[in-house]
Amino acid sequence: MAAYTLGGGFGPWEFMFICGWPSSFHGSDASSVLQNAGVIFLSDAWVYADRWSNSNRYPVVDMGGDAGLGAIEESAKPTGKQEFTAAEVVRKFFPEVWLWEISYITDDSGGQVSIPATVPDTLTTWITTGFSLHPEFGLSITEKPTELVVSKPMFVTLDLPMTIIRGENYCFTATIFSYYDYTIPIMVTLDKSSKFSNIHVGIDQRKVKLTTENAYYSSYLGDVLKDETRSVKYCFVPTELGEIPVRVSALTNVQGLSDAVERVIVCKVKTQQYF
Repeated sequence: MAAYTLGGGFGPWEFMFICGWPSSFHGSDASSVLQNAGVIFLSDAWVYADRWSNSNRYPVVDMGGDAGLGAIEESAKPTGKQEFTAAEVVRKFFPEVWLWEISYITDDSGGQVSIPATVPDTLTTWITTGFSLHPEFGLSITEKPTELVVSKPMFVTLDLPMTIIRGENYCFTATIFSYYDYTIPIMVTLDKSSKFSNIHVGIDQRKVKLTTENAYYSSYLGDVLKDETRSVKYCFVPTELGEIPVRVSALTNVQGLSDAVERVIVCKVKTQQYF
């Protein structure tokens, strides 16, 4: 911090011009300074990024060539035109319990039974156990549980609550995990919805200004390394009651690698207490 006087000597603008103050070291904004310092920071406050950073509130699907994508491993590049690809499947099904099913073992099955099933969209490890009943041999159970691991080389998670209040501003974080073998560019997009309005934070005459609009909001994360985690914060205002689907996509330029998640939250009316 510095104190200035306008009476004689150098004025504040002359002081900054001669001394080069204020100047940035190891970053041009709070976000880049913290990232360049190599520390992990957790905060519920706004961590501002420079207006010329990679953040973009409008979708940019076609990057055209390799401009702006930085160095990407050759084997991670798609053939032909460089562009982001949409997710092949939008993950929506996230049950807490799965595959509670009864099957019958016939005499000609050799003591085995097959149960065809589709794995839910949850990226987790399912613990499977089983038991059987026989009129002669009684109860039998599995010797030990069997694990079924469901994973993706790159995916996005959302920290959404179960319920929100109509008309209140709400912010959530989309976290991207990359376990892909190569460095890849990633762009995160929040889909627009008729049931909520996205909040845009801008600067107007050196004042922070919040505006709402119904539009797609995208953030380009740049090149993401293997085993690296990135986060993006989005804010919105719910405008309708009932179930509100929130869809976020993590797009990249490798075919079949992009991910998309849709979660449903319930919007309620704010209750008033009377005394």
